[in-house]
Amino acid sequence: MSSRGDILLTQPQDFIQGFGRGNVLLHELAHAFDDRRYGMQNPAVQEAFEQARREGLYQDGEWTPYAVTNAREYFAELSSAYFLRMTAPPLDRARLRRLDPAGYAAIEAAWAGAAPPDPQVGGHTGP
Repeated sequence: MSSRGDILLTQPQDFIQGFGRGNVLLHELAHAFDDRRYGMQNPAVQEAFEQARREGLYQDGEWTPYAVTNAREYFAELSSAYFLRMTAPPLDRARLRRLDPAGYAAIEAAWAGAAPPDPQVGGHTGP
């Protein structure tokens, strides 16, 4: 996403395929949503991000997932896991719920009313 908030799709297939790490289009749209709805200043997301960093929830040996770069990337990466599936932790909604309950709650609340049915439960997970 640019500093103006634009999402530029020069190679749409790359955004859909995700460069091997998840759906980049959803990730970038999550940034746009976060910017428009919260000005990228959602206190619940910031608090959950800081807690996840303190607790080392996303650390896996020598590799540091993109989710712990900053609160904005945390929101976009966790949104991708919440709605679809990723190749890096937390992978999907069920694992997000188990691995990072505070992050799960922050993402669920941020997207309230926009969540699709949880495929593992078969019902709507939003309010």
